Amino acid sequence: MSTLNTRSAVLSIHGDNPALGSAGLALQGVDVQARLDGLLLRTTLRQRYRNTTGRLVETVYTFPLAHGASLLGLSVTLGDKRLSGAVIEKQQATQRYERAIDEGDTPVLVEQSAPGLYTANLGNLQDGEEATIELEYAQLLRFEQGGLRLSIPTVVAPHYGQPQAQGGLAPHESTAADWQARYPFTLTLDISGPAAKARLNSPSHCIEVQPVAPEQGVPGLGEAVRVTLGQGAWLDRDFVLRLDALEGQSFCLTAPDGDEAHPQAQAVLASFCPRLPAQEFSPLNLKILVDCSGSMTGDSIEQARRALHEVGQWLEPADRIAYFRFGNQCVQVIPELESCTPLTVGRLARAVEQTEADLGGTELHGALTTVFGPQPKGSAITADVLLITDGEVWDVEPTVRAARESCHRLFVVGVSSSPAESLLRELAEQSGGACELVTPNEDIAGAITRMARRLRAARDIALRLDWSQPVLWQSPLPQQVFDGETLHVWARLEQPLQAAPTLHWSAAGATGSDQAHQVQADASGTTARLCGARQADTLTSDENKLALALRYQLVTRQTSLFLVHQRAEDDKAEGLPALEQIHHMMAAGHGGFGSVTDSSQEIPAFLRRQPEDMAPCSLVLQEIAVPSIWRKPARSLGRWADKLRAYLETEPDDPGLATLDAGQQAESNHKLMLAAFEREAATPQGAQRHLDQLQAGTTDPQLQALLGQLALIADDRAAAALLLDWLNRHLSSGPALSRQAERVLRSVLKPLSPEVRAEAEQAIEAALSSQPNYPVF
Repeated sequence: MSTLNTRSAVLSIHGDNPALGSAGLALQGVDVQARLDGLLLRTTLRQRYRNTTGRLVETVYTFPLAHGASLLGLSVTLGDKRLSGAVIEKQQATQRYERAIDEGDTPVLVEQSAPGLYTANLGNLQDGEEATIELEYAQLLRFEQGGLRLSIPTVVAPHYGQPQAQGGLAPHESTAADWQARYPFTLTLDISGPAAKARLNSPSHCIEVQPVAPEQGVPGLGEAVRVTLGQGAWLDRDFVLRLDALEGQSFCLTAPDGDEAHPQAQAVLASFCPRLPAQEFSPLNLKILVDCSGSMTGDSIEQARRALHEVGQWLEPADRIAYFRFGNQCVQVIPELESCTPLTVGRLARAVEQTEADLGGTELHGALTTVFGPQPKGSAITADVLLITDGEVWDVEPTVRAARESCHRLFVVGVSSSPAESLLRELAEQSGGACELVTPNEDIAGAITRMARRLRAARDIALRLDWSQPVLWQSPLPQQVFDGETLHVWARLEQPLQAAPTLHWSAAGATGSDQAHQVQADASGTTARLCGARQADTLTSDENKLALALRYQLVTRQTSLFLVHQRAEDDKAEGLPALEQIHHMMAAGHGGFGSVTDSSQEIPAFLRRQPEDMAPCSLVLQEIAVPSIWRKPARSLGRWADKLRAYLETEPDDPGLATLDAGQQAESNHKLMLAAFEREAATPQGAQRHLDQLQAGTTDPQLQALLGQLALIADDRAAAALLLDWLNRHLSSGPALSRQAERVLRSVLKPLSPEVRAEAEQAIEAALSSQPNYPVF
C-alpha cells in the first residue's frame, strides 16, 4: 500500500526552537504506539522529560485519555534503569510519594484527576537528568453506521468554571495553556483483522499507511497495516482516524477470572450489532441548543452553523422545533416547540445566520435546565435535545445528573479539535441519546445525517440477554440501541461459556435476536481487567470499589499507580524540588486561536520570532474561571486582613457576603493568610522567604503576640509555619494549601519534637479562641 495523503489539520507555527514550555518546562514530547485488533485498542503512551533548569524539580502533567479507556500499567526509565509500578490505595500512594521526596529519592505517581483526566507526578528530577514515563491503557471502540472512529486525545483546552471546586482537581493538577509551549507528537498505529481493509482517513493529521510485512516482527497481526504521521505533529489537537466501508459484526471474548468463591468464573465481553427494523416516520419534538460562548470562536462556531443548516435540510412540516443559544446566559430564540411551517423554518434560518460566539462563558448546566423546562416526576420523554458544543466546562457531575433526570434524550455533536469527550458522551449515554465528535475538517453533514436517523429511531426498545447459565454480574443494558451500532455487554459468569450469548430485542412491534458466530478466548488478561473496570463503575460502595480496583490493578479515584527509584546515598536529592507544572499547548482553533485548515491552505496563526530589541515574554492562558471572591474581614483582624487583601489583589467584595456571621468572616481571614503563603510556595525559596517576612513584618498586635509566643516555643521561621499548618488542618471547610505548600511546611517543622508541636498547638488554640470572632471548628 502506498503513502496515503489525507486532508490534514494545520496550525502554522513559525520558528525553529526545540520543544518549549513556559519557563523551559521539562516535557520534551509524547510518543504513542497503538494496536487495533478488532474493536480493542491497546495503547502505549510515552512521555519524555528532561530537566535543563539548573535546579531540582518536580514535574506535574495533567493529560487526557479517551472516554472509557482503562489505565493498566506504568513503567519508568531513568538513566539506564527501568522500573515498573503497581496500583495501591490512593492515600497510601500519596504518603509514600511524599516520603520519597523527603528522603531524596525519585518517585512517580499517576492518579485520576477527573473523568477522562490523569496526572503524572515525577518527583526529584535532578538537573541534567532524563526520564520517560510509559503508560499502557486499553479501550473498546464502537461500530457506528458504517465505520469506526478512533480518537487519541492529546490536549486539554481551557475550560470554563472552577477546576478545583467544580472539576475536583487538586491545586497542583493544572491544565493551563501556554501559547508559547510546543511539544512534538509521534504516533505508530498497527491495525489488524477486518479493520485493516477499511478505507482510512484522518481529518486531524497527515498520515502515511503501509502494509506490515511479516519480517517486521509484529506477533499475531496477520494481515495488517501500519499508520504513522506523515509530517511533524504537535500536542495541539486530538488524533482522529476514520475507518469506513466496514460492516459491524457480533463477537464474544472470554477469559479466566476465578477467585476463591468461584474458581471457574469467566469474564465475558459480548458485543452485538443488531439490525433493527426501519422505523415508520414519526414527527420530532426537537429542541436545538447551540454553544455560543467565547471558546467556540473561529472554527467551532463555523462548524455549528454548518450543522444547523444541515438540520434544516431534513426537517419535515410535521416536526416541531425550538431554538436556544447559550453562553453566560441562555437566549431563547424560539422558546417553545413550534410546527415547522415555512415561517418557522425561515425564522430558524435567519437565526442561524446571526449565530455568533458572542455570549461569554459556558454555563452549560443552566442552559440545559432552561431547555428542559419544568418536567413532572415520572413523566415520559416528550422531546429530544440536539446539543452542539465543545463541552469545555468543569461543572460535569451536576450537568450529567440534570440530563439523566430530564426525561429528554440528548443528541450531542461535539465540535473543535479537542472536544471534552467524557462529558459529551456521558450526557448522551445517561439520557438515552447519542454522541458524534466532529473535528474542523470532518464531515459535519454526515454527522448530522447520522443523528437524524437516530432521532427518528424507535424510542421504546426492550432488550434481554440470554447467557444460558447463572450470571454473577452483568453490566446494565443501555436505554437506547440504534440500528447497526455496537452494543457492548460485560459479564462475570460462574462457569466457562458453552455457547455464545444471545441478545433478544423488541421494538416498534417487531422482535429479533443477535448472536456471535464464535467464542474467542483471551489469555492476555486484558478482558478480565476491562470487565473489572466496568464493574467498578457500577458499584456504589467505596469499599467494594477499592477492593475491585486493587484486585484488577486499576487506576480509579481511590487508587493510584506508584513506583520509586531509590537513589544511592551519594546521589540523593538535596532540598525540596521546585514545582514545574506542564502547561498545555493552546488547542488549535480554540477560541479563535488560529484556524485548523487543510494543509493546502495553511494559515499562519502567530509569529514566534520576536524583534531582537524586544524582551522575551510568556503569556500563560489560564482556564476561564469564575472570579474568586474573598469575604469581608472581621474587625478583630481588620488591619492584618486588609494588608493581605491588598497583597493578593483580590476581586471586589460581593455585597451578598455582608450577611456572613462573625465565625465565617474570621475563617475567611485565615484563608487569606494561607492564600498569601500559597502564592509564594511555587518555589521552596519563595515560601521560606515568606515565612521570614510574616514573622518579622507583621504589625497586627494580636498576630504579633501569637507569633512571638510561638517563637519562644520553637524558633522564628517555625513559629509562622506552626500557625499556617494549624490553620490549614483546622479550617472547617478543609485544607486550603496545595501539596507543594504543605511539603514546605512539613520540611520546616520536621526538626520539632512532638512535645514542642503539642505545646504550640495549645498556644494557637488559646490565642485564637480568645478572639470574639473566632470560629469554633
